[in-house]
Amino acid sequence: EFEKTLRESAAALSDIWFIPGARADLAARVLNLAKTRRAANRMGARPVAALRDVSLPLDEMRMIKAPLEIAALRESAAVCVSAVRAAMRAARAVRRESEVEAAVIAEYRRNGAQHAFAPIVAAGRNACFLHYGKNSARVRRGDLILLDTGCETRGYCSDITRVFPAGGKFSAPQREVAQIVLNAHRRALAKVRPGARMDAPETAATRAIVNGLRELKLLRGDAESLIARKMHKRFYMHRVGHFLGMDTHDPGRMTDDNGAPRKFAPGMVLTIEPGVYIPDAPDIPKHLRGIGVRIEDDILVTRGGSENLTEDAPKTPREVEEWMR
Repeated sequence: EFEKTLRESAAALSDIWFIPGARADLAARVLNLAKTRRAANRMGARPVAALRDVSLPLDEMRMIKAPLEIAALRESAAVCVSAVRAAMRAARAVRRESEVEAAVIAEYRRNGAQHAFAPIVAAGRNACFLHYGKNSARVRRGDLILLDTGCETRGYCSDITRVFPAGGKFSAPQREVAQIVLNAHRRALAKVRPGARMDAPETAATRAIVNGLRELKLLRGDAESLIARKMHKRFYMHRVGHFLGMDTHDPGRMTDDNGAPRKFAPGMVLTIEPGVYIPDAPDIPKHLRGIGVRIEDDILVTRGGSENLTEDAPKTPREVEEWMR
């Protein structure tokens, strides 16, 4: 009955709102209706003045979460934290990445949740590949394991990334790189507050990472010059975060129609996830090769600043080691 209902409901309307890319068959029917109405205009029928994309105002609505949505996001975050903790405990004696993945999924199922995306479990140098998804490699004692996972409860998603050492003890180089990422995470998080520009966390994280890479002697020169030339992109190639909600990467624009940065507002939920990925390459000092670290939390913008919904997942090397004992 779609065709009949569409014709009847749109007969007196000048504009038709729809989502062009959602369903190709339905979009074709809407376009055909507009074409038919234009042709009928010669006989006095009212033409369709405009076809409008309804996803744009809907995306704006989704950026600000209502109290019920925030409650669902808290629930999802709590289950995800529980899964990350279970994975860390499992990593004390795993032989393969898949065993860590199994611990995560088991915890989701135990809590009546499902994973929002396929978990990323990357041991050793696999952590330097963004969106690594095989989760089948052998884990050697001392390997640093990167876990990026999120679950869905009541239609809302969480997204956490943590790193932890197989066996339970960070090496000195692993600890050093993790500290750089932690510093970047803290500086970025400090910029998330109502009225602040949405590009502020990215700027803060990038500066912290560049300074850390200079301390490791992986980058040399003036920090601002290095950033301007994008020299850090070899080690930090993604953005510092994304919106979170009904989708892991929820809709939302961080710039206005003129391309200027927008400002944070209470009710927004986003991730903060800086990272450093050091390739296994001949020009890299051997003790640093193949170390990949990303730390990701889910952040709610509040009236007074921000709230970390996933703070209870062990994050610092000391917290991780204590939890894995």
